[in-house]
Amino acid sequence: GAALNDQGKPNEAAACYLNALAIKPDYAEAHNNLGVALNTLDRHGEAAACYQRALALVPDFVEACYNLGNAFKSQHKLDAAVESYRKALALKPDYAEAHHNLGNALKDQGNISEAIESFRRALSLKPDFSEAYSSLLFLHAYQAFLAPGEYLALARGWERACVPEKERKAARDRLLLHPPLAGRRLK
Repeated sequence: GAALNDQGKPNEAAACYLNALAIKPDYAEAHNNLGVALNTLDRHGEAAACYQRALALVPDFVEACYNLGNAFKSQHKLDAAVESYRKALALKPDYAEAHHNLGNALKDQGNISEAIESFRRALSLKPDFSEAYSSLLFLHAYQAFLAPGEYLALARGWERACVPEKERKAARDRLLLHPPLAGRRLK
């Protein structure tokens, strides 16, 4: 099933997981993976039910907690999403992606200061996490919480995470060879 889902065939993956569950109904990983396939198909409610079944079998299943948060967020059930992400983080505090998605759910709830904390925590755990940089930059661009120098430092961090060094060097070299044109004075 995982190979089929990775190949972009979530319907076929779901069928494989259903077959596995017919043989072994208490297979928590199959419930979780079926949820992933269903979530890919935008069947978020069914996916959430699969993650909940996985968690009933293995209560400390971190990925199922995280995936349940994603399914709830897709359904705009933000309180439930926040709760699921926090449970995943209680089980695995260094889960950068869960910090990032928690930040997005908190942002959608209007809890900006906690969202910023979550994005910053994700970046402290995974300094090259481009999505977390983007989320934090977007939030700051619309909330104007940062001084210009701090915003620039954050943008440079995003650039380091997203643009390979070779491309950054080529851009700097182009700029040195062809500096911007000086403005023309009007008479």
